[in-house]
Order: sequence, then C-alpha cells, then structure tokens
Amino acid sequence: MTEGTRGVRLAGAVLACFLGISCLLTAGAGAQVGGRTAAQGPFVLEDGEDLNLTAGGVGRDWIVDRVQGVDAPLAAVAPAAQGLTLSPNQSAAGALRWQVKESFGSISKGFGVPLPAVVGGSTLDHPGNITSFAHLTFLGVFDKGLSGLRVQVSLECYPGNPDGTYPKPFWNVYPTTGTTFLSATLDLMQPDGILNNPGGLSIGQLLGQTRFLHFLAFASPVAAGTVLNFHIDDIRLVAAQGQIAARTAADGEFIIDNAEDLDLFADGVERQWLGNYIHPSGNVLSALPLGGSGLTPAGGQSPVGALLMTVPVSNLYLDGGFGVPLPSVPAYSTLGNPADLTSYQRFSFFACHEPTIAGQKFSVLLECYPQNGDSSFPTLVWNFTPAAGKTFQPVSIELAKPDTVLNNPQALSAAQLLARARYMSIQTFAQATVGTTSRLRLDDLRLGGPPAPGNAARGWQLYQ
Repeated sequence: MTEGTRGVRLAGAVLACFLGISCLLTAGAGAQVGGRTAAQGPFVLEDGEDLNLTAGGVGRDWIVDRVQGVDAPLAAVAPAAQGLTLSPNQSAAGALRWQVKESFGSISKGFGVPLPAVVGGSTLDHPGNITSFAHLTFLGVFDKGLSGLRVQVSLECYPGNPDGTYPKPFWNVYPTTGTTFLSATLDLMQPDGILNNPGGLSIGQLLGQTRFLHFLAFASPVAAGTVLNFHIDDIRLVAAQGQIAARTAADGEFIIDNAEDLDLFADGVERQWLGNYIHPSGNVLSALPLGGSGLTPAGGQSPVGALLMTVPVSNLYLDGGFGVPLPSVPAYSTLGNPADLTSYQRFSFFACHEPTIAGQKFSVLLECYPQNGDSSFPTLVWNFTPAAGKTFQPVSIELAKPDTVLNNPQALSAAQLLARARYMSIQTFAQATVGTTSRLRLDDLRLGGPPAPGNAARGWQLYQ
C-alpha cells in the first residue's frame, strides 16, 4: 500500500458500506457543497464551536480510522483547556483533537467526513462540487515534532473504480508544532498527486464530484509507545483568487480600517497594525480620538477616530512608519494566503500632517511575494503629499501605476505583484533638526474604484 493510501482504505470501506456505493450515481445539486458555493463567501466545514463530532457545514459525522490503544482518537475539546494559543479571530470555544498512537514504528492514521452537495445528504445521490472554491484552509498544531511528520489531506472523488477504490487527489501539509495554532492553505487545483485515477480525470473533473475528505497524520520512524496529538480548527473552503479578506471590488469598497473602535486592529483584514519602535519615544503608531483634537474631518470621513503616526527625529533623521499584513482570508497568515488586489483600482484615505518639514517624503509601500534569495520582497512604492495643517483631505493612489518598484530581480509587472500582496505600510523620511517630531494623521484606509469626481489624485504629487 502506498503512503498516500495508508489509513484511508479502512475509512473508505466503512463509508462505502454506509452509503451503498454499489448503487448507481445520480446527479448532485450543482456546483455546491453543503448547499453553498463560493459566491456566498467562505464555507465553514467545521469550527468546533458546538463541541461535537458532526461537521456542521455538511451535517455529517466525522468518521475515524481504526486506532488501537486510544480510547477516543477523535474528540471535540476546548482549546484553552488544552493550553493552546489561538490565532487572531479563531473560533474560541472548540476544536478537534486527533490522537493516534505509534504502531509498528510509525504513525499513519486519520479521520474524515463525507462532502455532499446538500446538508445531511448522501454523496451517493448528491456528490459535492467544490469547483467554485480555490482553497481549503484550516488552523492546526501538533503537540510534538517527529521524523517525517506531516498531514496528508485527500479527497476521494467519484466515479468509483472496479477494485473498490476512488480517484484521490492529495496534498501534503506541514503544520506547526507547539501550542499555537497556525494556518495551512491548500490550492485545490494543484494537488501533490492523484491516486487511483485510471481514467486520467483532471483535477477539475474530480473536484466536481467529491465524496470524502480525509486528514491523515503521518510520521516515521517513531519510538514505540509515542502518542501524537493533532489539534485542528476552522476548516474552510474559500475562493481566495482575486481577494483580500475574502472580498473583491465586486463587493464594493473595502475598508481596511476606519479607526472607529480606537484600537490598533485593522478590522477589514483582522490583523494587528505594526508600528516602528523608535527609542526612547516608543511605538510611532497610536489611535487618536477626533473629538476635542482640534482637527477638522473631511466630508464623508468617519467621525470617531483616526490613526496617528508620530515620528521623532533620531540621529538627525525622521525615518519611521507602520503597516499591516494583507491576507486573502481574514485573520490568516499571508504566507499561504497572499491578498490579490487586482480587482481594485485605488487605495484611498484621508490625511493631514504637521509640521511642514523641507524635503519630507511620504510613501505607501506594498511588499509582495515571491520572496527573493536575500530575504527581501518585491515592493511597489507610491509617493504622496498629505495636506498640511489640521484639516483632513483625501488622498487617492492608482494601484496599477506605482512610482517605483524595489527588490524586483524577476522584473515582475505591477499586476503580477498586486496579485500576491503581503504587507502594506506607510512610511516617512526626512532630514531634520534635533527636537523635530512629525505627526501624520490618517483615517478611512480603503480599497475601491475611481475617486469621486473632482477628487482625482488630490493631495499628491510625484517626487523627482
């Protein structure tokens, strides 16, 4: 038995008996899984919040491979009670814990769930169709590191083969070890391989007739008696192509942050703002209540709060800024989920600045994948000039026309880089005298289409 089939054949046999696979396959319910398509947003297959072993998204019970020496190989647990640290915005009440014991010097067992097109249905009558989704994502963590440790995620798909097997694309994933959940993302159209596929069906054809999703924990060689715990949560299907935080321009203007909650959390992408630290003053970024500030908001500006970037002079230079990761899935890492901004035309915000400092430059920088060999990232740069004084004015930059591109040895185009955005930051730089402090206020940072008539490129110029 090949590695890709270890631990899966038994679950497949049990499920085959349960579903009566010997019967004829009939048409499903269109391009759906659990009654949903990608057009309705991310599909949550399981978030563990109900602390049971039914995958709420499809209304079917999780099925486990037979595991010897473990009373409850699959259990619903409270992460806090297990001493686990959640990722930002992870569902907090529950997660799944897969516990498997070494057998004959290795670990190779798993668990899975049917993927019908309708909630609670049989895949015999209603095979799932996940072709509208781009990625399968989940949060996971192993409790220990082992030789060759990984999770193999596979999808059994129709039609069945005469020998009782099913075509099975699979993806190898290497979740973190320790106590902190981290995200994993599978590109559904790019499996690591396809097993049991004598008909040579394409991955697109197979994703259109799904039967069973399986997670297999594998490690070898393993010391006798070793028990491995794998915690998994927030298993989702997402349409990440062309998206930032699961949205595109078709969904309307996307607000990265409007600072109305007066914190340093970018609500749109559900990630923390990260400000430079300049000794001895501290973090350059803070939340600024607009009431009583003496500042005048622009028309249409959100009224409660703004972001304040305070950069003091250090060694006769002003040099600082702040930024935020831009994932395609809210709260996730950009490593497997870079944002795609190509559906948007402009990045806009309101800004004002004090004092006026000769030669001071302000820039928006967008780091993008792929990472270079020297650990740098290709970076798009747009320069802008905020309004001087205490009155906010709109700033609008055209994403397809950066002023320059840094660290781009492959000469990737702006469109290619915008499709794999990693980290957006706002920076300032100037020579200045001792005691000088730059204060830049920003609000309503957002992505969208063209600005309103009369506001085109207001408040900004190109630096020569």
